Amino acid sequence: MVNKRRARKVRAPYKRYVGTGLPTEDGEQIDHDSNGESEGLDELELAAGIESIDLIARIDGVPEVALGVPAEVFRIIMDYSSNHWRFLTVNSKWFEEVIKFVYKRPKLSPRNFGEFVTVISAHRSLGAYVCDLDLTQIIQTGKNSLTARLLTRCSPRLELFIAPQSNFGYSPLLSLRHCKRLRTLDLGMVSEKVDLPKLIAAVEEFQDLEVMRFPRSSIMCECDHLDWPPNLRTLGLAGGLTAQFLENTVLPSTVTTLELSNIPTASTTSITTLLARIGPQLKRLVVMYPLQGISANALDTVLLMCPNLKSLTISVDYVSDELFAFVPENHPLETLKLLSSGMIGHSDKIRPLHVTASLDSLPFLTRVGASLQLGWNPNNDAIIELASQLEDRNGGLWLI
Repeated sequence: MVNKRRARKVRAPYKRYVGTGLPTEDGEQIDHDSNGESEGLDELELAAGIESIDLIARIDGVPEVALGVPAEVFRIIMDYSSNHWRFLTVNSKWFEEVIKFVYKRPKLSPRNFGEFVTVISAHRSLGAYVCDLDLTQIIQTGKNSLTARLLTRCSPRLELFIAPQSNFGYSPLLSLRHCKRLRTLDLGMVSEKVDLPKLIAAVEEFQDLEVMRFPRSSIMCECDHLDWPPNLRTLGLAGGLTAQFLENTVLPSTVTTLELSNIPTASTTSITTLLARIGPQLKRLVVMYPLQGISANALDTVLLMCPNLKSLTISVDYVSDELFAFVPENHPLETLKLLSSGMIGHSDKIRPLHVTASLDSLPFLTRVGASLQLGWNPNNDAIIELASQLEDRNGGLWLI
């Protein structure tokens, strides 16, 4: 079944596309011949298909061996493999090493979460192997004590924590203090109100913390500023932040990505004041619906306030076609993603023609994404012209 929600790339129909294979993470392409087979398939499988090598079969029948391969090769095998469990039965030495990878980035779901908690609680040493704890799929974890226990058990090496959708109260905040190696803390899905000053107090001395996203619901923060972790790079602001806080807070100079959403008390003045102050250091900005206090088209000057921005994701609720009238010369913007809340009248606020006309003032713009709720027809001449010009820049247009 075709995934209709998948982003579709719009292509100009009159062009001949050479080498239109699948793009890799390095930006290269794997071309396909007329039979649909990839060129150099054997070489590609040999280079990238390490996980398909049946190492157990190779070792079977060999008397007592240790790892049998250099440590560097062993780590590469583990990094490529998607099924670490099968390596546990090779021998005792492999078991001791492989178990670390089994628990390094556990893939948790409602079906296996209970067993995971039981094992981690019974065997403290296993928690020390966990680096990523992603509870996105866990809708209900029960009491706060359960989340707190997991954080405590996994604290020695934990680098990424994405909180579940239900609870994150006082007990998890206390346990969070032990996770001093955290690099990413994402509380964006938490539905329970969180005390923001206590949250910041728990992580303010975390030297490695680079990504932090606030919960969408929080106790109203009346303070004028917070003592931020010193090396933040990505900050997602949400919840009970007052307009006064947004106007007065001083963010670390290391912050280059700012995400704004679900701030009920935010006003046009507070958001524009914040962007005017921090805008020059931003490389990526995300402004999502809802921000109830911001007036329509209030952020048309966002490219002026953020002269070094390379990526902009914004809802058309807060901008119009005048967005392209306030563009500094040679602005470095490379990626533009236009979203929409779907409200009546928003489909005409920004049209493909507006983006095409702005390409001269945005010489580095190569990738444009547009929400399907904007009603852009991929067969429209204006859409095809925009897609063609972006492809001439080695980019493209996607409907998302």
